[in-house]
Amino acid sequence: MKNKILRSQSGITLTEVLLGIVIIAIIAAGSITAVNVLFASGQMSRERSVAVNLLQKSQEEVRRLAQTSFDSLNNCAFPPDEGDTCGLAIIEEDFPNHTRTLNVVNQGSAELKQIEITVSWNELGVNRQLNSVLLMARPPDALPGNIVGVVTECSGGDIIGGAVISAVLDGGTETHSVSSAASFDADGYNYDFSSGNTFAMSAGLWELTATHVNYVTTDPVTVTIESNEEEEVNICMEANPDDGQINWRVVDQTNGNATVSHFDGGADVRLFQNGSQVDSKTNQRTGTFTIAFDDPDEVKTYTLNSTDAFKAGLAGFPSCSFVYDKEGWSSAETQADGTLVCNGRNGSAATDRIEVRAGETTEVDIEVQDVPRATVTGRVIDSDGAPIVGATVYARWPRSDQADWRSNGSRQTATTGTDGRFTFIVPAVQEMFANSNPSQNYLQVWASARVSFIGCCNTPSTQNRNSSTKTIGPLFLNNVVDGGDFTIGDVSDHSCGDVEGVVFDAQSGGTLSGAAVRIRSTNASTNGAGFYEYVCPDEGFRLRVSAATTAQISLNGYYNLISTGNNWYSALGVPEAVIIKDTLQQYDARLWPEGFGQVRVRVFDEDTGLTIPDIRVTLRLYTGFASNQITEGSGEVTFDSVLETWPPPLLPQTDPYFNHGVLRHTVSVEDTNDVYIPVSVTTEALNAGETITVNINMQRQSGGM
Repeated sequence: MKNKILRSQSGITLTEVLLGIVIIAIIAAGSITAVNVLFASGQMSRERSVAVNLLQKSQEEVRRLAQTSFDSLNNCAFPPDEGDTCGLAIIEEDFPNHTRTLNVVNQGSAELKQIEITVSWNELGVNRQLNSVLLMARPPDALPGNIVGVVTECSGGDIIGGAVISAVLDGGTETHSVSSAASFDADGYNYDFSSGNTFAMSAGLWELTATHVNYVTTDPVTVTIESNEEEEVNICMEANPDDGQINWRVVDQTNGNATVSHFDGGADVRLFQNGSQVDSKTNQRTGTFTIAFDDPDEVKTYTLNSTDAFKAGLAGFPSCSFVYDKEGWSSAETQADGTLVCNGRNGSAATDRIEVRAGETTEVDIEVQDVPRATVTGRVIDSDGAPIVGATVYARWPRSDQADWRSNGSRQTATTGTDGRFTFIVPAVQEMFANSNPSQNYLQVWASARVSFIGCCNTPSTQNRNSSTKTIGPLFLNNVVDGGDFTIGDVSDHSCGDVEGVVFDAQSGGTLSGAAVRIRSTNASTNGAGFYEYVCPDEGFRLRVSAATTAQISLNGYYNLISTGNNWYSALGVPEAVIIKDTLQQYDARLWPEGFGQVRVRVFDEDTGLTIPDIRVTLRLYTGFASNQITEGSGEVTFDSVLETWPPPLLPQTDPYFNHGVLRHTVSVEDTNDVYIPVSVTTEALNAGETITVNINMQRQSGGM
């Protein structure tokens, strides 16, 4: 019996169904594979296209960089994930899946470079690379470029004039600065680094900073200038915060903190921050310290104190050192509740407690009081022991301060009565100063009075004389101490004499009228016969006695004579004036006439022999006087009325009255264009009425054209 083949009701067997399913699965798998292949192919095409673009971009970057940095190109690199290297761009944001490297080497010389750029990326798990090699010769020098822009306020946008925009080329090799204008130019800018239409800034990477007294200095902005290109950089500036202020006054803590009537004599109020002084005011009982701020939210702290308050008769109480503080008050020591923290009057970062904020005013009282007082008595007498009426007694603070005793705004003194005695209210210094060294720490007291004597010309005169200074102490509060006698010595009557004489022309032997004569700081002049004299109006002698007195004699057209010696006259040959008591001395003098000539200077190029224009010529006389001229096309200058060199030919060679050392002038030449090396020479002798010519050859500077 034959087997039967089973079929479905539709006429399709089970085997056919299974076979169909297998065929469909094979077709579906093939379709998926085809889609995946197409996707991978598209991705690879995009990545490679990006790599090509990046390679081309990198080549252009290097070419641009070579315009300004060809010599340093070997040290440059493409930064993978850090700051710019030689100004080359970071690519991570625009090319996130790609990296690049740069390798630059010289080819034979520094004038030719091989530049290799490699771009890398990952392609379906496989690292891919695209390379390029460039040979680049040194490019011609880049043309200058320029930067323009507008400086405005960040908040309101108002234009800012007077801002200084500073530009520094990368490496600091070139700098420029320009001020912003208060209005826009025709192109809508208010700053421009160019001069007219001429660019002046080298191509390269520049850093710009703007400063203004009323605005916060901007952070540096970098900009790259291409050859012969102009870049626009607009800058906005934040206004400075308002200043803070410390208003202070020196007050009397014993009088309800009323402002003191004086704070003088060298007393100071000083401002400190972190132990360093930042400001001070002298002899002011009220004042203001102004504090500048960059940050409106910043809080600054300071220490305020007084210094040398004792010079104004004031002191701090209580004190960290002694009972009273001679310097006065300090915010670092005296706390808000009046207690003392003795850690330094000038404060520190930990003890600066006066807070100041932008735009706010802080009020501070500097509390002092009168120094404690004591009494010193004594007597002022002359050398014979007789009392001196009306003598003035002074006191000075001890130690190194050496300030006179002051109180109530003036220097404090005492005056003697008919018996020569005085009573002096003085500072009780031992209440304030340590008493370990009496020679330094006791009060210094002395007396002063006018003493009579007979001066020259029998004129009654007076002279102020002081007694010796005494150290008085110890002096504590309310002490009364007797200082004893203060002796003021006599002033001897002056011994006087007179001088007269004749002033001669040393060359001709004739007398000279109108010569000014000065002896013992007293002036006289010669008459028509060349005669001078010192006489009293009525009787006696006019000049104080002196064994040797400098005489100075001058007359226009003659060399000035000084008996102690100068360029022309010998200290050994010219006698000094001698004044003898009650005697008339003869003192004659000789003056040598001045002579003048002419100096012509000619300047030549040493190589060509041609004269050189625009050379600064300086003629410096042996007296120190100097005169300048500039050579014109002729290459020469002429100096007229030049003092003759010394000695003149007619000066007697063996006359000891005169100096015979040679004194010559100096000629210096300098090229105002820095092409030639400066030269300096000494002239030959210049005699009166003559002209000398000084020829100077100049060498070119190394490398000069």
